Amino acid sequence: MTISTAGRVARALSASVCLALGPAGTLSAQDDMDALDELDALDELDALDELDEIAPPDEGGLRVRERKGFAATEVRVYLADRERPGEHEQAIFEYQLELDVNLMGGLGMFIRPWIFIDVLDTELVRYEPLEGYLEYRAEHGDLRVGQFIESWGIVDAFNPIDILNRRDLGVDALDAEPRGELGARARLFGRGGEVIDQPVFSVYAMPIWRRTEFPTRDSRFAFAPEGLRFRPNGAERLEGGDALLAAMRIDHTLNTALFNADMQYLIARGPDRFPVFGVVPQADGTADLVPEYHGVLLAGGGFRAVPNGELLSKFTLKAEVVYKKPFELDALSGELPGDYVQFATGVDRVVPLGDAHELTIMLEYMGEQGADDPSADLRIFDSDVALRLAWAANDFARTSFEVRGIVDTGNGELIGEAVFKRQLRFIDDDLRLELAGQLVRPDEDGQGLLARFPDPTRVDARLQWDY
Repeated sequence: MTISTAGRVARALSASVCLALGPAGTLSAQDDMDALDELDALDELDALDELDEIAPPDEGGLRVRERKGFAATEVRVYLADRERPGEHEQAIFEYQLELDVNLMGGLGMFIRPWIFIDVLDTELVRYEPLEGYLEYRAEHGDLRVGQFIESWGIVDAFNPIDILNRRDLGVDALDAEPRGELGARARLFGRGGEVIDQPVFSVYAMPIWRRTEFPTRDSRFAFAPEGLRFRPNGAERLEGGDALLAAMRIDHTLNTALFNADMQYLIARGPDRFPVFGVVPQADGTADLVPEYHGVLLAGGGFRAVPNGELLSKFTLKAEVVYKKPFELDALSGELPGDYVQFATGVDRVVPLGDAHELTIMLEYMGEQGADDPSADLRIFDSDVALRLAWAANDFARTSFEVRGIVDTGNGELIGEAVFKRQLRFIDDDLRLELAGQLVRPDEDGQGLLARFPDPTRVDARLQWDY
């Protein structure tokens, strides 16, 4: 419902634009992490509500460790370009359940079924579980096998290192949610010391390739380049070594006299989760536009740090940087993107307002250096500033109000949003109302990414019941 991270905006718009540009367009914008939700994390009322969902401690037998979920209805109304039939409203039903089960000893199971239906767009239906895996937990490590979602990102607005999961562009092109990937993760917990503590070494193997989901034909971001027919399922399947994404990741805490920090470093190699596009001639003289996938080798890292000292300790510093080197796979027939470096850095400050209220201020900067091929022109975060202001009342109704925006310092493109949330406890303790408004302003000369599609400025209303 919301533009929770600017990285999602970059991925969705880049995919859309390269289709609109036709065969010269390519896409290689990278994943980011899910948005931080400090407001919900502070909610002690929900923690109390969930106590009855946790079974008594009995590690040796079958039991439900945790059960939660939600059912929601949402209406999206697009304010501009109202003459386009079928592209100015969405009416959505969404359901999700999370079930964490202990099977025996250290062996557990986690499943997260998900249903998403747009009743005004019969093609927009999702029912595949987001996650479903077995996990064995031991004292010094764990092993997870199945379909799962995991975020590596650190910075709030854009996460160049977050490449494990593909994103679903069809559900919301400007706020694409991650989809689960099939594979395995093994972690080893090390013994730390006073300076470097809580070290964790992780390896990932994701051997099964999955297609990226694109907007439907009735979406405002439907891919309909002039003179070409888009075939979203026309990509050649990646198999064997081409399908494998392998990664290694190390994270730990760092405690010094100057600051305390969470650090991470990673390398990964495998198919990029977002394609470029190739033109395939047909026997009847027409041509199809088909997604094509290339590989990417990356190395990078990041940190989240709190300086020591009475004044500086009120700030949280964060950054991540990654070098990405694309490489060809058998499925790629078009131009291979060039090498490049992406980075994001920022600072957060939580300001108490009276006895209960608080204001979170976030300021971040995202940039890129390196490649100058056509795909580089489509990655919108070459010099952008993101600002987020989040006020939380911390009252019984969990009232909150948030304003956030992203501005391109070069051409003035703007994506802004305001979100209001409140529990309707006078009706039900677990019923929440969310109201949001999204403003999109393209660059003045109309040549930027945002100017190539129907104006996505909209208002949303969502009712969600948590259980």
